[in-house]
Order: sequence, then structure tokens, then C-alpha cells
Amino acid sequence: MAEEETVILYKNGKIRCPLCNKWFGTPHAIFSHLYSKHWNKEVGEWVLEKKEVHIPPPAPEQPRQYFRCKFCGAVFDSEELALKHLQEVHPKEWEELVKKAEEEIKKKKKRKKKKE
Repeated sequence: MAEEETVILYKNGKIRCPLCNKWFGTPHAIFSHLYSKHWNKEVGEWVLEKKEVHIPPPAPEQPRQYFRCKFCGAVFDSEELALKHLQEVHPKEWEELVKKAEEEIKKKKKRKKKKE
């Protein structure tokens, strides 16, 4: 039985491509290399010469959700930042929104009590 060869894929902070043995300095660089040089889109498989290496394709990226301020149009990548913006930049409008929300909660509680 032939002895298995040990392939070093990580050394001195660099990452080796397991398909062509080129070295890369960051994970992003090697992933970019792998998908641009070794991923066959037509068949959906990894290919190096005539050997096929079956590695599942990457999961599709989830679309990012953005939050737009309805008062000035500023855009935020999290709801938390959008709310903080409202409180700091539009304090009067923020107070009105809070009051409306509190009123809605009271109305819902009254409706619920009437049903009981």
C-alpha cells in the first residue's frame, strides 16, 4: 500500500491552494482564486486538469437589508443604527413616533379586554 503524502495547506500565515499549490496571504484571496480559477460553472464542480474534486459550491449570499430614514433619506445597514439616528437627529419626530406607538398599544389592549 502506498504511503499517503501530507499536503501542507497553511504555513507562516499563508494558505496554499490544494488544487494548484499557489500560496495566498488571506482567506479572501484564496477563495477568490479558487472560484475564479478552479470552479467550473457549467458543470458545477471543481476541476483541475482532468481530475474532478467535489466540493460543494458556496452558499448564496443573503441580500442585505437596509433601513432608510423617512425624514431625511439617510440609509443604515441595521435597524439599531436607524433608530439611534432618529433619536439623535430627529428628536421631535422620534417623540411623535413613540407616542403613536404607545397609543396603538393602548388601543390594542382595550380591544383585547372588550373581547374577553
